[in-house]
Amino acid sequence: MTKHVADVAVVGAGIMGLLSAMELNCRGRRVTVLHDEPARNPASWAGGGILSPLFPWRYSDALTRLTRNAVQDYQALARGLEVDFQVIPQGLLAVTDETDQVTDWCRRHEVTCERHPRGWFLPELGSVRNPWLIDRLREALGKRGVNIVAEQVTCLEEAGSGINVVTGASKHRFDAVVVAAGAWSAPLLVPWGVTLPVTPVKGQMLLWDLGEDCPDTVWLSDYGYFIPRGDGLCLFGSTMEPSFETGLPTREGYECLRANALRLRPSLAGKTPLAVWAGLRPGNIRDEPYIFPVDSQQRLWVNTGHFRNGLVAAPASARLLAQWMCGEPLEFDPAPYGAP
Repeated sequence: MTKHVADVAVVGAGIMGLLSAMELNCRGRRVTVLHDEPARNPASWAGGGILSPLFPWRYSDALTRLTRNAVQDYQALARGLEVDFQVIPQGLLAVTDETDQVTDWCRRHEVTCERHPRGWFLPELGSVRNPWLIDRLREALGKRGVNIVAEQVTCLEEAGSGINVVTGASKHRFDAVVVAAGAWSAPLLVPWGVTLPVTPVKGQMLLWDLGEDCPDTVWLSDYGYFIPRGDGLCLFGSTMEPSFETGLPTREGYECLRANALRLRPSLAGKTPLAVWAGLRPGNIRDEPYIFPVDSQQRLWVNTGHFRNGLVAAPASARLLAQWMCGEPLEFDPAPYGAP
């Protein structure tokens, strides 16, 4: 007999799944999170943690609505949970000559920008120590009674007024299910008549010891970005490699990243990165992610397809999803995030 174990199952334990679970739990829902790790480390663990889209003026206003207040959202979350995510508003220096685009975007969205010899400096933006964020969110959810289960979901079945979640080890019924499995979301939705153009895209990162040459702000160019981590350590990323199999680093990606880092910081000549790793992002053909109910009974929901903007868009995306699922007023129009 299939057992009813909680109100909501969230499929995926990256930042989108964890924050979706947190928002629902805060609204009184009993939540279980299911994930397939360490076989599939989430992209939000592997990324750099920049709390801004790369060159945000190149994206749609609908994406900006999800990302505009990320620094403040994470700071508020850290205070509420009494934990440290290392949310650092160290600013972002964009090496670009896109003067009109930058100033227009900043004016419309009330973002402070300052002219810099290399481009534009946005002092309100910053980064988060994303592996810390993921670990501390999981700990906080556990303390709040959210069960996090390491089982891969293989199928979502109709079950009257609910949904059966099938894994290799179990089958349990939930009143509702949220698919927030990043790059692995799309196959779960095909039996429900939804085809999402979300596919894995590998992003590879390097860790350097730059010493005194380490920037004191996020440093962004079209060749890559540096993110200071303290004590002279600095991340550099990232690649965009189509991949359908593994999140392991590639030699080609490593060499490309190393060459671009040297191009931006010639002082790295003769040095070797301290570490290299990769993750698989949920690649998407449009700027906006997918946040919507799949069926008319609103049992199955989607929160995925954030591509390179998962960390920065996660607080607002999870909040919008939870407001919608719980029948609350929505803080903005969800139409741009609907089904393709």
